[in-house]
Order: sequence, then C-alpha cells, then structure tokens
Amino acid sequence: NNCSVKTASRQTSMHLGSLCTGDIKRRRKAAPLPGPTTSGFVGENAQPILENNIGNRMLQNMGWTPGSGLGRDGKGIAEPIQAMQRPKGLGLGFPLPKSTPAAPTPNAGK
Repeated sequence: NNCSVKTASRQTSMHLGSLCTGDIKRRRKAAPLPGPTTSGFVGENAQPILENNIGNRMLQNMGWTPGSGLGRDGKGIAEPIQAMQRPKGLGLGFPLPKSTPAAPTPNAGK
C-alpha cells in the first residue's frame, strides 16, 4: 500500500485516508539533523588556479599581480572571501559555531 504525503493530504474519503495514515506518520518522523560539522571553508582543499585560467588572465590584463590586493591602488582584498560550509539540510538562518573570528580585511567598506 504505497501512499505519498501529497496523495494522503488530498484524500477526502475517511476510508482511503485511513489506509495512508501509518505511512504519513512514519515519514514525518524524520531522522534528527546532524550536529554542526567542522567541514571548513568552501574550496580550502582546492587546487590553485592556473596561470592560463580565464579569470586569472583577465585580472592580470587589468594590471593585477598575484599576491597584491585588488583595486586601483592594490589596497583591496588580497585573499578570496571564505565561505563556511553548513551541515547538509540546514538553511541560511542556521547559526554556525563561532570557532575562529575572521580577520578584518584592510579597507573593508571602502
């Protein structure tokens, strides 16, 4: 007796609805969400970008040199912004543990 939650919610007959009740109750008891993981930052184990990468070439054609900051004076950010991974199944509003504070970037907000 296969019955999906969508099908069960559409049931108008008391008899047909009772056939699906066990399935719905079983499906609503989802596995508990895993605790926060220390999976780190997105791309922390990625290979370095190659010299012939299109983005790298575009930046160098505009005057940027590896190791210097972005912007006209080279005083912008020198390291990519780090994005922390969230545990699977958790939304944007989930509070991540604050293990290490991010270092302030020079000229942030300019």
